[in-house]
Amino acid sequence: MAKSNDVNSTERLLNVIRGSQQPSAPVTEAAKDSSSPKKNTPKISLNVPGVFAGKHKVRVGVDIGQDNISFAKMAKTSDGRPMLVDQKIVKFGGQINSESAEFKNLLRSSLVSFAGSLAACDVWAMMDATEVNVYHLKIPRVPKKQLENVIFFTAKKENPIDEKDVVFDYEMQGEITD
Repeated sequence: MAKSNDVNSTERLLNVIRGSQQPSAPVTEAAKDSSSPKKNTPKISLNVPGVFAGKHKVRVGVDIGQDNISFAKMAKTSDGRPMLVDQKIVKFGGQINSESAEFKNLLRSSLVSFAGSLAACDVWAMMDATEVNVYHLKIPRVPKKQLENVIFFTAKKENPIDEKDVVFDYEMQGEITD
């Protein structure tokens, strides 16, 4: 059994994190009595923020109401469950038209101030079901490079849309064998 005055590396790290000890903690006597001589190598500390940030993107939900914009920021916990990190409601009153440039600027600036870098997050928006059209399309087998164009033009052929007023998105449901 280890002596109570022996401190292992995990405990030293926890002490550093808690702020009760400097990172270069003194070496214990047991560690000094090593059978093989060790070279003194300089320790280099690197602080590289954002290197691993891409693996843990936050999700920002946006709900545009009649007189406000609601934001919710979600992240995953260490065990993979979603957790609400922050929320904000921006009231704009009913006097701003949602089609106006003023509203678009308000939405953009509010989103950036809430979420920070938009490249570091996924933005989700809620829409009224009456404003969404869902279609099921069958397309021929094509190379991956052509897939997006084939889907878009097939959808446009079957259901004429105005490209200026529509956000087009698709999801592959699977392959059909005839």
